[in-house]
Parts: sequence; C-alpha cells; structure tokens
Amino acid sequence: MLTGESAPVTKGKDAKVIGGSVNGNGALKVQVTAAGSNSYLNKVINMVQSAQGAKSGTQNMAGKVAMWLTIISISVGIITFIIWLTADKPLPFALERMVTVMVTSYPHALGVAIPLVAAISTALSATRGLLIRNRTAFENARRLTTIIFDKTGTLTKDSPEVQQVFPLSNEYAADVILQYAAAIQQNSEHHIAHGIMRKLKEKRLELWKSADFQYMQGMGVSGNINGKKVVAAGPNYFKQNFAMNVSSVLPLIFNTA
Repeated sequence: MLTGESAPVTKGKDAKVIGGSVNGNGALKVQVTAAGSNSYLNKVINMVQSAQGAKSGTQNMAGKVAMWLTIISISVGIITFIIWLTADKPLPFALERMVTVMVTSYPHALGVAIPLVAAISTALSATRGLLIRNRTAFENARRLTTIIFDKTGTLTKDSPEVQQVFPLSNEYAADVILQYAAAIQQNSEHHIAHGIMRKLKEKRLELWKSADFQYMQGMGVSGNINGKKVVAAGPNYFKQNFAMNVSSVLPLIFNTA
C-alpha cells in the first residue's frame, strides 16, 4: 500500500488506505469515505494552490522595492519634463523625454517576474513530488545546517535492486547464480523477485525455464531448474532447515538494496 516504504505493508479490517494505492496480492474491498473536494488528491491540489497564492518574504521585499522604484521613476520623469520645459524646449520634446525616462526606469519587470517565478517554481516542484506548503519556510531552508531523511525512497530507490551476487564457491559464476535465481523467481510476485528479474534483463542473460515451483511463505521459493533443485530463500529458511542435508540444493544469497 501507499506508505513511502519500499516494501508492501499489510492492511487489515478497518485500516485506512489512500486513493492510488496498489494492492499487491489477494482481493481487497474498500469503502470510499472521502471523494471529490474531500479526497486526498484534492487536498494536495489545494495545498499547492495555497502555497502559490501566499506571498513569501522575497515577494514582499520585491513589492516594497517595486513601490519605491515606481515613486522614483515617476518623480524623475516629472523632473525631466520640468527641466526640458524650462529650457525652452517644445512641449512634445519634453513629453517624449519624460515618457522615455519613466518607461526605462519603471520596475514592471521586477513586479511581474518575482510572482511569476514563485508560481512556476511551486508548480514544477509539485510535478516532481516536492510539495511546498509554506514558501516563507522554504526560503528559510537555506539556513539549515543539518537534514535528517526518514523515508525510504527519498535517497534510495523505492524498490529492491540486486547490487552484487557473491558466489560462495568457484562451482558457479555470479551470472549463473543470477540466472538460477531469476528462473526460480519468475513465477513469484515478491518485490525482491522483481528486482532480480530487472537485473537479469539489465545483464541481458537468458531466462531459464523452471518446474515444480513452490512458494514457502515467509522464507522463499524453490523449484527445479536444469535438473537441479534450487532454493532462493532468506535466513528463516536456513534457520528452519539448518539440520537438513543441503548437498543437493543450490542456495542463493543476494545482497539487495
């Protein structure tokens, strides 16, 4: 379900889910308790719109600067008109100089650009998953000296990926072990199995056929590949079966991240 974590989260009766959540396995019945204006998505949209409408410190400062520059521009324009008029220049000539000074010095670009940049930056941030609720607080973030990240998927990928395969002996090469693992995991819906399959495609290795696939809940999967019984499992499997003879079993251990 939608939790911000890389692994699926179990939901039971009366548990809350968010629209857009993905059901990993089994059937799921949900009751809609919020729709339309009360939905989670609409609340996010309203939050972004509020952030765009609220003025930050930079906008307030730009507004004050623009106001004073406007006063200065008009004042300088009037002074220019008076100077040329008292210098016995024709009225059209004096008006032309006054308008030129006002148009050149008027801070229209400053008054328009700052709010426009703030609105565009907030919208672009939202499309990339960064929701800015308070632009003033966002501007103050430049003074931060330490940031602590708590969510998986913020600095790491939101799905497990095979980083490296470590063969425990020289009998099987790393790519061969990966092929065995992918062959046995191709029938699994586990998120780690998806990571193994992506690694196989990335290395462009052949996907072998498997038979007698068996899912061991909480432990892993097993099956027959190329005449060998293959087990792709975690610590729970080996703890439970540590006393068995595994000489005929090909164990697969992966370092995923």
